[in-house]
Amino acid sequence: KNDLIRQELANPGDPMRGPVLLKDPVVGATPAQQAQIRMYGKIADLALHEGHMSDKGRVATQGALRKGASLAAKTERARARAAGKPYKGVAAHGPDTTWTGLAKSPFWLDMDAMINSSLGGQARNYPLGYRPTRFIYEGDL
Repeated sequence: KNDLIRQELANPGDPMRGPVLLKDPVVGATPAQQAQIRMYGKIADLALHEGHMSDKGRVATQGALRKGASLAAKTERARARAAGKPYKGVAAHGPDTTWTGLAKSPFWLDMDAMINSSLGGQARNYPLGYRPTRFIYEGDL
């Protein structure tokens, strides 16, 4: 199975559609952080299958969308704190706004800030308009 996944990653066929490879940050990741990356991939796949992804593929997140996403995360942190279950890390969009085009995430993840930042930055490895078919953690290959 992993050989087929590696082949799919190496030869996606359509340069604007295919899998998204999730990697550890450059500095590496602890086992707990790796678990967060895996969970992000599972949540992103769920969002994909439930139809939460942007119909335009990956979108830019500047301007109003960025402001809206930041406000949604702030609101989610406040909601969790008021419910007595504050986030230990950051309230991370699951999946990132760049994939959904939504300021308010379909799912929220309690994520290490470095991992959240790394995964958000990795999205820039894919052009605007790219349509993910699934999310794969490199550590599982």
